[in-house]
Amino acid sequence: MGRQIANQEACGYTRGDRRWGTSHLDVTKQLVQAPVNTAFDALEWIISRRVHEYLDEAGRPVGEGRSEAFQRLETEMRLCPYAGVRQNHVKPMNVTALQKMPPWLHVLTMLSWLGQRYSSAQRREVTTSDDLAQVTGAGIFLADFLALRCDNPLASGKLPVLISGVYKVCLGFQLAYLAEEFSEDGEPAILPDVKDFYSYIEKNELLVGENEVCSGSAAMIMQAYEAIVNRRAVSAELLPSPCPALRIDWDRFDSFARHASRIFRELVMYAIKSMRFCPQLEEPHVPPGVRDRFNALLRERAGDFASGRSGLVIDLARGVLEESKAQARPFAKTTPLAPKTPLWLSKLAGPDLEQYLPLLASALHTQIADYGGYQEQVLASLNRNIGFLLDALGLGPRQDLLTLAQVGQICGFNDSDWSV
Repeated sequence: MGRQIANQEACGYTRGDRRWGTSHLDVTKQLVQAPVNTAFDALEWIISRRVHEYLDEAGRPVGEGRSEAFQRLETEMRLCPYAGVRQNHVKPMNVTALQKMPPWLHVLTMLSWLGQRYSSAQRREVTTSDDLAQVTGAGIFLADFLALRCDNPLASGKLPVLISGVYKVCLGFQLAYLAEEFSEDGEPAILPDVKDFYSYIEKNELLVGENEVCSGSAAMIMQAYEAIVNRRAVSAELLPSPCPALRIDWDRFDSFARHASRIFRELVMYAIKSMRFCPQLEEPHVPPGVRDRFNALLRERAGDFASGRSGLVIDLARGVLEESKAQARPFAKTTPLAPKTPLWLSKLAGPDLEQYLPLLASALHTQIADYGGYQEQVLASLNRNIGFLLDALGLGPRQDLLTLAQVGQICGFNDSDWSV
């Protein structure tokens, strides 16, 4: 299931109702597992969703249509037979992915287990959209943890179908309350009962993605939701095969998933705020005509920044901004340095506004400094969370730290620093 706001699916080419390519063995040989040796490696892996290229034991890529490997595999696509918005939709469903799912009861057991671990740690039940995002986030990051852990990491082609199946189910639920997940305003949405939840995703057409529709039946979606929200008690000894053989350190995994989720949310929020940020001149000593002209130039510059950005984080941010009506909040006040005229401001203003440059630079300096202070706060938080994440993998403690340039590189944008 899932509205694929951040969809990076590779459609492949079709012959009839199948997509054709090389065998999964050929794809496995083409994949190279890049080890995580630095904080930058870890951040790039998580945010770029490198695990999408991993193949499970059935030869399917974890990310299915979101992976490049998908183009090289034989995949049956078919018109969706399910009642509702998906029925006979022009966008097909991935039949092969559905057929390669693990035993469904095993998936439901894993969802109940993840919900149970979350409820135990938080000392509350799964009742809000934030709770749902955290539990299903754990289901997603379990594949990453098994691929990256220092002790017995799994190579591509060795990931159990149980783990990839849980990943695919949980990914859709992550998109059910996207705007609420990245909102700064109000409380998380209270989760409805299972029937109302399914009505909600049908009404909002969340089962129709950019290139295909969800291949899970209504019964499967509702059963998965029930397993997360109204979980049954599960002991570690009753987890389905191959969990015992994987020797998962669940406490380390909980830490890894928690900090990976925080990193992802922090970066999406960073992208949202950076796309909203546009300094505006309100200086009363500047003639209104000059002020209006200059603010129009600032908006144009901010628009150029936003349109030039790309990547998964940016796509998610754009999706949230399209759905959210929340207003941008001011950044926390910082202690600015002595103002100076940025080079871009001199070029932007032109000769006719040159006499106002010192006043304009001074008026805008505080806003730009406050934004820079916010960037430093984000960077400090990311470095803390990356440190905990690497430690959970058995790769910490580490001394290397992320830089703002690296964060911008991974997020898919460069602020071009308003202060330069």
